[in-house]
Formats: sequence, structure tokens, C-alpha cells
Amino acid sequence: MSGALRVVALKGPTGMGLAGLLAQTPPRYRITITASPSEAMRLLADGQADAALVPANLAVGNVGGAEVRVAAVTTLGTLCLVEVGNTIHELADIRGTMILNSGRRTTPQQVTDRVLHEAGLAGAVDVRYLEGHGDVASALSAGRATLGILPEPFVSVVLAANPAARVALDLSREWERVAGCRLVMGVLAVRDDVARARPLALDAFLDDYAASVAFVNAHPADAAQVIAAAGIVPDARVAQSAIPRCRIVALTGQDAQGALSGFLEAKANQPPRPHDAKTGPADVREAGFGLMSR
Repeated sequence: MSGALRVVALKGPTGMGLAGLLAQTPPRYRITITASPSEAMRLLADGQADAALVPANLAVGNVGGAEVRVAAVTTLGTLCLVEVGNTIHELADIRGTMILNSGRRTTPQQVTDRVLHEAGLAGAVDVRYLEGHGDVASALSAGRATLGILPEPFVSVVLAANPAARVALDLSREWERVAGCRLVMGVLAVRDDVARARPLALDAFLDDYAASVAFVNAHPADAAQVIAAAGIVPDARVAQSAIPRCRIVALTGQDAQGALSGFLEAKANQPPRPHDAKTGPADVREAGFGLMSR
């Protein structure tokens, strides 16, 4: 176990923070980009990757027989309510509307349920779930629907495709207001054996990743070109539009601990839904997250 880390990342906001590293010549890290969360976790479990930038819910303690630890929080909430029109300006305005959503029983539904419940709008809004984010984006882009909940970069895809579309509400901010914690979407998961055997290599990557995140946030136009060339987001204009709403971060140590603990506690205290099981434990360790100190 020597040399720089091998890293796998997902397309979309989860992988966008790597743009600074992808632009390095010669490359310091071997970075694989995939569209499949299961493929990313398979590479990590099989030892073909040392670390993975993945959705937070995937980075639990044991993945395919390999112990995994969270080394950093990399992406915060990117969910927005997109409107084709100009009638929604505050949360109360959505009463009596029909909103498309996707991700049933995952973070988009959990955020939607909590925000509606706290606003006294549960049951007052018709939320209809489609198969995927792309289906919601297609309906809004074509004008077949007027309201939809989407993460980036799908928000920017709709804004580019339909001139009448706009971001009506930042649902991630609404979540933070009612839940009292940040909405954690993505993390850096590291194999436990790698973290133990190569702490200096991991520290070096965390420092380089933080610098890469700073580059992306400070220079979205330049970062967007790298992101598009790597296939993380296919269109540089969409990537540049999405970056400010992607909330790409590099939280480690106590900052990551606080963000994850608060998020898990808020999820555990979700308003009940009929026939739904309890969301899960509030403690990082109970939930299977092995969070590394730094």
C-alpha cells in the first residue's frame, strides 16, 4: 500500500469537487468517474479503489466485507423547488399545488416531508413521485409540469432548457431552518485498512481535496471546463450554473462529526408516515458510520 490514493467518484455534485485535482499535470491521483453508486462501492469493497466520493447513506461501516470510514463531508444540500412560472415566492405559496418529486424513501422525500410538516402543509400539497430526477427534469423542461423538486445539476439542466423556469425555493435552506442542521448529501468514504496503513497519504489527499474544492468554488467557469471534460457533468454551461448551488465542501474532523450527527438526528426525528418504519438511529456510530478524527 504505497503511493497516492486511488479514488472513485460519482458524476454530478458528488464528483465536482475533484476538478482541481483532475486539472493537475501530471495527475497526482488515479481518479475513476462512474455514474453508478453501486459500482463505486464495489470498487471500494474489492480494493480497486482506496477512497470513494459517494452519497452519505452508502458510506456505512461494512461494505462488501470491507470496513469503511467517513473521512470528510464533501457535499451539502442541493435540493431546489423549480417553477415554470413566477407564482411561488415563499413556502406558503405552494399550498394547493401539485409538485413532482423523485427519490421516494430517500433524502428528497425526507426533506420534502419534514419541510411540509413543519410548515403546516402536510396533506395540503399533492407531491407525486416519478422514477428518477431525469424524469422530473424532462417534465419541467418540456413544460408538462410547473413545479418540481430537483437536485443539481438537474436544476441547471431545466434552467438551460426552459427560459420560463426559475429556482423558486432553496429546499436545502428550508431544511436547515426547520431541522436545525445541515443537509449532508455526499461524503468521502475510505477503506479502514488504507486509513490505518497510509495515514500520511490520506492526509495529503484531504489537503489536496480541500484545495480543489476552493478552486471549484472560486473559479466556477474554469472548473466547469474540467468537469465537462471529465464527464462529471456533460455540459460546461450547466456545470458553471450548478456550482454555486452544489454547496461543495471539505469538512473533516469535528466539523464533519457535527454535520453528520446533526443530520442523522434530524432524520431519526422525521414526522411519521403511514406504514413507514423508523428512519434510523441518531448517533453516527449506531448508524454504522465510522467517522475518522483528524
